[in-house]
Amino acid sequence: MNGSQIRLTHLMDVKDGNSYIVAADHAFLMGPSRGTYNLAETLDQVLLGTPDAILLSKGRAKLMSHIFQGPGSPALIIRADWFSGPRLFSPHLPLSRIDKFLACSAEEALSLGAEAMMVYCLASFSSEFDSLCYAQAAAAIRNCEAFGLPLIAEPLPGNPFMEDEDKNRVLIDSARMLEDLGAAALKVPYVNEDGLRRLVKAVKIPVWVLGGDLESEEAVYQKASLQMAAGARGIVYGRNVIEAAKPANVSRNLYKIVHEEC
Repeated sequence: MNGSQIRLTHLMDVKDGNSYIVAADHAFLMGPSRGTYNLAETLDQVLLGTPDAILLSKGRAKLMSHIFQGPGSPALIIRADWFSGPRLFSPHLPLSRIDKFLACSAEEALSLGAEAMMVYCLASFSSEFDSLCYAQAAAAIRNCEAFGLPLIAEPLPGNPFMEDEDKNRVLIDSARMLEDLGAAALKVPYVNEDGLRRLVKAVKIPVWVLGGDLESEEAVYQKASLQMAAGARGIVYGRNVIEAAKPANVSRNLYKIVHEEC
């Protein structure tokens, strides 16, 4: 077992190998929202649910290093790229073009105490942007491998309005390519149960499912249970935890779904 594999286990529960991860990098990518204006206060509540890891931007990780100290603390994952994709369809932050760049190196992530880095990969948007995304993912993976740091890749369909079966095809193809490039794990959007089952079978690395748009608490719990039953090894939920009316309650319940029900 190498350093990357060892660090990857720090993102998982030792008993079941599953991962309950909270994404708190949204302000870096989309601008501030409920729950991120005072992120330290919000995460104090989230931590009551004992997540296995927290995903943060580099700058926020510097300011909040205290939450990763001591026994029982979550692992730190650094969002290593900036990507305009989440803002493309926002009426508040309209963009005329899509762009993406690496914002953190493996050396910087390790200096912050990170156990992993994460990057996006927008697939089938355009041939030029596909090349950019895979080239950046490959560069980040090489950089991480040199320092024994796992790289988590996040493939996304390039067109959110395509048919579900096309989304599943794009995600499965991208997941396989990212695994071949050396990604240690995947964070993927949920399209439907059939697509997730097929994706999980298509790769050998852990597949974690992202939370997506805000939903009711009951819908969030139902979806998380379905995703775990479909073969996911964990969840990476952000807005539905960070922006919840009671983050501590949601965090505790998601922990139970990932680690006690599955």
